[in-house]
Amino acid sequence: MLLCKKWLLTVDMDTLLTKLQRYFHDVLNVSVEVHPWTRACELSFFLIDLYEFYEFSFFDTPCLLMVAKSDAVVTPLNICKHVEQIHKVWHGFIVYVQSTISFYNRKRLIERHLPFIVPGNQMYVPQFGLDLREHFRKLLSKGDKSLSPATQAGVIYALVRETGEDLTPSTLAKQLGYTPMTMTRAFDELEGIEIGEICRVGKERRWSFPNKKALWDNAKIFLRNPVKKRIYLRRGHPNVVAGISALSKFSTISPPPLPVFAVGCKGYEEWKRQGIEELPTSDDAHYELEIWHYEPELFEKNGVSDPFSLYLSLETNKDERVAAAVDEMMEKITW
Repeated sequence: MLLCKKWLLTVDMDTLLTKLQRYFHDVLNVSVEVHPWTRACELSFFLIDLYEFYEFSFFDTPCLLMVAKSDAVVTPLNICKHVEQIHKVWHGFIVYVQSTISFYNRKRLIERHLPFIVPGNQMYVPQFGLDLREHFRKLLSKGDKSLSPATQAGVIYALVRETGEDLTPSTLAKQLGYTPMTMTRAFDELEGIEIGEICRVGKERRWSFPNKKALWDNAKIFLRNPVKKRIYLRRGHPNVVAGISALSKFSTISPPPLPVFAVGCKGYEEWKRQGIEELPTSDDAHYELEIWHYEPELFEKNGVSDPFSLYLSLETNKDERVAAAVDEMMEKITW
């Protein structure tokens, strides 16, 4: 009985389990409740020293979490041996949980088909057909091949920023105005399609890539046209030049007769609350307004939209002059 009392939740363990539950909910839209495993006292002392154990139900299947108490490295071979010993008491499904696992050890665990979860980073549960990275690969290989707007915003930020240090979800959340959880999911997407390298340093995940040219080349096929909708307006004061108006700033193409500007969805909603009047055609308009999936103000320079988003907004334009101007713009980029 004393041994059982020894394994009351600590603050750190409570935090890890909370992250785990949130991870299930955010990624799979599944609510998971975990409870201390009452038979843990029947295990060997060294297993009790290494892990805490919790029962949970996953898609109506009883499962056992073996949660590492520290970030100390335990080899995949030893973890498998520990699982074998635990199976002498628990005859069902076991999932290994640790706050951080090296890339090398994750590969070894996958090779051994041993299910594991790194909350906020990766979920590999082969018995249920779940590998989070594979989940994103399949998602992007069917239908919509584009990254989410938040993830794309993170890529564009990495391309336009002047500094070169590794990025973290908290840094991107602060810079881009998203929640830390949204940027955590963005990191999951980036890791899932292997854009750059994501590793864990302490409690933080860090995203790095060889150089901006490599990042652009690898990410480009997954990036979407930022333009969600185009409208015509007679009044208003947008402050980010976009479209061919912006392209004329980067190339020798002439600006269009009707100026083009951009605004994000949040800005557009604010404009609608102010009662802006959308025109059915360009006949009486003073300018064309592009509504973007993310905020163009985040990446503008001197009031002009960034060249990467501009490229994505114009790459399907069939006008040969526009295509030539886009090529001219990209050739001028200093990587």
